Amino acid sequence: MAQVCSTSRHRAPALGLRRLSLSLLIVACLAGSATAEKVDDAVLDRVAADFALPTLNGPNIRLSEARGEVVLLSFWSSWCGGCRAALTRSGELATTYRSAGLRVIGVNLDEDRARAQAFAQRYPSDYSQALDVKKSVAEAYRISSLPYFVLIDRNGVTRFVQSDALGLDNDSLIKKLRSLLNE
Repeated sequence: MAQVCSTSRHRAPALGLRRLSLSLLIVACLAGSATAEKVDDAVLDRVAADFALPTLNGPNIRLSEARGEVVLLSFWSSWCGGCRAALTRSGELATTYRSAGLRVIGVNLDEDRARAQAFAQRYPSDYSQALDVKKSVAEAYRISSLPYFVLIDRNGVTRFVQSDALGLDNDSLIKKLRSLLNE
């Protein structure tokens, strides 16, 4: 499993948070997939942390409102190089599997709404894009690198996580997605 490590243009609101964010990304890069597996164990097979966040186009979105659907959370940021492909691939999955019950929710981690909106406009998607400025959702899901994907079943249980840009082309993710849609 490839780790995506990009810190260019990342701006945290405070120096301490910037150092923490950079440290987490460096640790994830150095530790490789062992870190991802450790993080995955902390959220897998547990009820997904509910959240309510504003979307980039205005209204709030609440995860619990998607109960009964399979949900793909796609965490991204404008400073993440691999997130361009992730936004595009997430959109393709949303289009392909929407009628089968998939709901994709993008979760942006930028502190600057305008930067997130500009990036999202360059890589348009046909699914909701939430803004997690305070990083509370990223913290709840223990995000250590970007892009990061979380699959949640129709009952609201986290069933699969993937922490690399190629994850959305990964056979195991597609198999798990199809399995959850068929449950």
